[in-house]
Amino acid sequence: MRALDRFLLAVYSFIVGLGMVILALYSLGWNLPAFLLEESMGSSNFRYAMFVLAVILFLLSVRFLISVFERRVIPHILIKDNPLGQVHISVEAITGLVSRTAFQLPGVRECRAQLAMTPAGLQILIRLTVSGELNLPELLTSLQEEIKQRLAQVVGLEVNQIRILVTSLQPETTTSSGKVR
Repeated sequence: MRALDRFLLAVYSFIVGLGMVILALYSLGWNLPAFLLEESMGSSNFRYAMFVLAVILFLLSVRFLISVFERRVIPHILIKDNPLGQVHISVEAITGLVSRTAFQLPGVRECRAQLAMTPAGLQILIRLTVSGELNLPELLTSLQEEIKQRLAQVVGLEVNQIRILVTSLQPETTTSSGKVR
């Protein structure tokens, strides 16, 4: 859900929720809302404002209903455009390839990748958890180079930028067999 939709949903929920609280209090015997509504309906400006509010709430309802039934398109990136047609690859396939490449390097514990296609080219943000016992500048530079080469070799994509964010450093641990993990 996009940021605008989340904002509109929050406003819609607040207005409908407030209306439901007033309706509940009215059903318990609080007559002030009915009295104020009846008095205000005499004003043409108030009736116009209520009409506009009702139309806006109706349109928001329709928008949210449509968004529920929208078919989600799997994001993809164009790899090649040739006379036989276009060749695309899904973002999930690329992020999987990036993660597999990262896990081949020693010391990488967790990897999450995000992609963005910009006019300048493909940009990748990688969030890593790595072993704290390694030379991080060397490991991360090696990871950037490996990912760039792997994507060029396997998918034929040129990467514009690879940003890496180390979110956690974990100490080396040994297994029961004495191997370092």
